[in-house]
Amino acid sequence: MAEGRGRKALLLVSEGFVMDPAQNGFKKVVEATRQVNAALYFIDANGLRTLDPMYDAEMGHMVDSHDAMAISADLGREGDGAVKLAEDTGGFSIRDSNDFQSGLVKIGLESQNFYLIGYDPGDIARNGHFRKIQVKVNRPGATVRARKGYYAPSGDSSPEAPQATAKTDPVLQHALDAAGPVSGIPLRMTTYVMEDLGADQVRALMVADVDVSELSLQQVDGASVSTLDTLAVIASRERGAVQRNDQQVVLQRRAAAKTGPLWYSFVRNFTLATGHHQARLVVRDPATDRVGSVIYEFDIPSQDHLRVSTPVLTDTLQASVGGGPAPALLARRAFAHGATLYCRFDVFGAKKDPKGVPQVRSGYSLRRKPEGTLASVPPTRIEPTSLGALARMVQVPLGTTPPGDYELVLTVKDELTGESRELVEPFSVEEQPTPSRG
Repeated sequence: MAEGRGRKALLLVSEGFVMDPAQNGFKKVVEATRQVNAALYFIDANGLRTLDPMYDAEMGHMVDSHDAMAISADLGREGDGAVKLAEDTGGFSIRDSNDFQSGLVKIGLESQNFYLIGYDPGDIARNGHFRKIQVKVNRPGATVRARKGYYAPSGDSSPEAPQATAKTDPVLQHALDAAGPVSGIPLRMTTYVMEDLGADQVRALMVADVDVSELSLQQVDGASVSTLDTLAVIASRERGAVQRNDQQVVLQRRAAAKTGPLWYSFVRNFTLATGHHQARLVVRDPATDRVGSVIYEFDIPSQDHLRVSTPVLTDTLQASVGGGPAPALLARRAFAHGATLYCRFDVFGAKKDPKGVPQVRSGYSLRRKPEGTLASVPPTRIEPTSLGALARMVQVPLGTTPPGDYELVLTVKDELTGESRELVEPFSVEEQPTPSRG
């Protein structure tokens, strides 16, 4: 959480734990939250307790009356450790209540409005002891919630660096683990969910654009080159599976004819299962250790029904393996006024007639708020390829569309089953041409 600016709220949802001053972990948590300006809030997952905890089913058997007072006292303190952490870091606890919503609203309001004050403690003893802090205000009736103090440094203390294995670059790993994106190098990213691979797997593409205009240059064999370290990770929310791709890219650079961003695009391939996923990309200039990162979340739908691949919106064509034009994958969704917008997509899961031929129709419309629909093309049949694949590429001239935000609405219908899909693809039209790619 250190990369983000401002105050952060860390929610601890737990049944709580006892307070054990002998555990060094309490000190580490308090110091870690102080260093990243985070307050910890404890949400007791037990909710509202209607009976004495001594009578919970987890007790297993009837408690002897002689032990009842001791057990009740112990269970009453089972969340004291979490409560103390919340208080020491400037947060509070939500306990003995099922109304979590109001507590979360209160946490959000506290994170939006706060005061940041500081002072010089002077020459203090480096003994690692806890030093109390008390904040007071002269407004009657006001409640002050602040950190209770901090731990003085020890004589042999030194900042703890992120631990890394021999195969993990600590700089890249630190950016990968950050709570939010890192802005040292401008970049943008998107993902494309493509064809089915069977066994509940699909091919997914991570497409990224990186501004390489400010990367350091080195002379190698008379050529100016830049080096870019890339780390791409996609994690499944439901399954917990993580796929990682580390690559170093060497770019030969020519003298730039103009100033401004110079975008370099690259693609990474992944095989993913259905469900919700989070993609993270980290890039670094190894010569300066400047780092940029971006986070993107997306879903891979079930393959049991009619499915449409992620539409590719682009203004650039390139040669395909077969020699014909193919759309170039881009991360941006901004196109120049006067260009031609190409949109390509594939259809999967359509039912076949007795002759083994699918019957799928597709059309599209262009709309802009608040004007509504500006143009439309009625649905027509998608002719299968010789291998039975269903694919379509449409062209939308942008010569008469003024700059602004638009939506391309695609409709796909399986005539044999009646299933249909509507995809809304936002994009924007710019007055000036978008910067050229590197």
